[in-house]
Amino acid sequence: MEAIKTNFKYVLCLWLLFMGFFGFNQTFAQLPLLSQAEYFYDTDPGYGNGINIPVESNSIIDVTFEMDVSGLSTGFHKAYFRTKDENNVWGLTNVIDIYVGENQQNPQPLPEIIHAEYFLDTDPGEGNGNSIPVAGGTVIDTDFEIGLAGVSPGFHKAYFRTKDENNVWSLTNVMVIYVVVNYQTLHINIPAGWSGISSFVVPDDPSVETIFEPVVDEIVILQNFDGMYWPFAGVNTIGNWDDMDGYQIKMETAQQVTFTGTIQDNLVANLTEGWNYLPVLNPCDNITVDLFSQITGNLQIVKEVAGYNVYWPEFGVSTLDEIIPGKAYFVLVDDDVVVEFPECSFKSSALSGQVGNQTLTGFQTLSGLNLPKTPITHIIAIPGEAISGLSDGDIIGVFGPSGHCYGAISIALENLALTVFGDDPTTPQIDGMTESEYMQFRVCNPETGKEYPLNVEFDGKMPQGGYFVHHGLSAVKSIQATGIKEFEENPILISVYPNPSSGIFNIQLMNTTDIVGWEIVNIHGSTIIKGFDQVNGIIIDLSSHPKGIYYLKITHEETQVVEKLMLQ
Repeated sequence: MEAIKTNFKYVLCLWLLFMGFFGFNQTFAQLPLLSQAEYFYDTDPGYGNGINIPVESNSIIDVTFEMDVSGLSTGFHKAYFRTKDENNVWGLTNVIDIYVGENQQNPQPLPEIIHAEYFLDTDPGEGNGNSIPVAGGTVIDTDFEIGLAGVSPGFHKAYFRTKDENNVWSLTNVMVIYVVVNYQTLHINIPAGWSGISSFVVPDDPSVETIFEPVVDEIVILQNFDGMYWPFAGVNTIGNWDDMDGYQIKMETAQQVTFTGTIQDNLVANLTEGWNYLPVLNPCDNITVDLFSQITGNLQIVKEVAGYNVYWPEFGVSTLDEIIPGKAYFVLVDDDVVVEFPECSFKSSALSGQVGNQTLTGFQTLSGLNLPKTPITHIIAIPGEAISGLSDGDIIGVFGPSGHCYGAISIALENLALTVFGDDPTTPQIDGMTESEYMQFRVCNPETGKEYPLNVEFDGKMPQGGYFVHHGLSAVKSIQATGIKEFEENPILISVYPNPSSGIFNIQLMNTTDIVGWEIVNIHGSTIIKGFDQVNGIIIDLSSHPKGIYYLKITHEETQVVEKLMLQ
């Protein structure tokens, strides 16, 4: 009988390929050095009692050696291989089938191998396995990667076989492999207030209650178009975190949330016609212009969740330079499209999704205050030619009927996008514009402190004009300062009690007994009740309506006042 020449790399390197654990920074976890290797046939003689394989101490062994088959009978046998590391720990014992033939004086030449394949666990039938690239020849010495997509963590069996030029299949060899989950940890720093959030790590436990349990006392609400998680109210219609979607979140204080799981391997975000929450599916910063170049013909606008920055190609506005992992964004498209995120050349083990707070001053009513930011916004395009009559550095502000400013921007003689923020439905006070409210424009010179009303003409080709709409888009056609610095104080004083209420609200007009018009509007802008009454002593019953936030709008002559009603 003859010795069988075996390339041990075929057996051992495949095993180590599965044991390799990729860390978050794409480096291998430290593997122990292998100090001993051995093989045996058919019957296990016990650890350390096999036939020695000469190896040099290393974490990966690539060695060719001859197997002594003297003493083996003609026919099929099993050959087993295993290694021991520097910690005296033995690895799994791998096995291959061999056939020992008679020692012929004039052996026939071996046929050429034309095909090789592998499969895991279940035999799909000869020719239906996963192809192994081969260059031909009677002996194959090749390295290749085994695809593990969809394979569960734990022990599996990998099978290998070849076919020769005579269409004869070889024996099917098997080896035991262990699949390790590529776990990653992502830390997202969430600011106080509203922001957008997504994760490129698919959590191993997708329950939103589990993910946010460490910060549950600080989270106000997490929501998107499909549902909400509102811990204080005991509401959870989201259930599990959707790694292919984005969310808006409000926190009482800045907190860090940790996602533990696997890196997202699906980099394609499906957007439907209309508004979408866009998650960031890769772990690197993306240049906005480059990312959305693939849907240029269908993209309307991209904007931050509860932020000022936008990418609005139609009006040449690009204050949103990068799409950052950990955040989510609002995207408006006019058709169903896909956005594919690029592969990244690096990954980071911790990521800050924090958005800096922005303070706008200049108006007397805003001095030293932060403008409240909410995810309910109306974006107004202001072309550079429309503000040519104003001074560089002046501030344009948008005010509600109450006289509070809910949007402002410093003038630069270029195309601008002014973000106007809507009312926060999670607070009892009015802190933003409400649906269908008229937006009043003023301009202020920060150096002189003077401010004047603005006459604004809107572009009729845009979906909205001068009335606030959630996700509204307007464009200014022209702006003129009136030069009149007279702002009438709100003449309507009203009292609402109790508020919050379980259904009955008492309304009193404090400084008039005139007949006024009133209406109750829900958070979507729909009027549910309206009338004309003498407000002094009127009673409004909302007990038959769903719990939540409503708005009472009272109109007297040319003045309107809005109060928030909380039905609980």
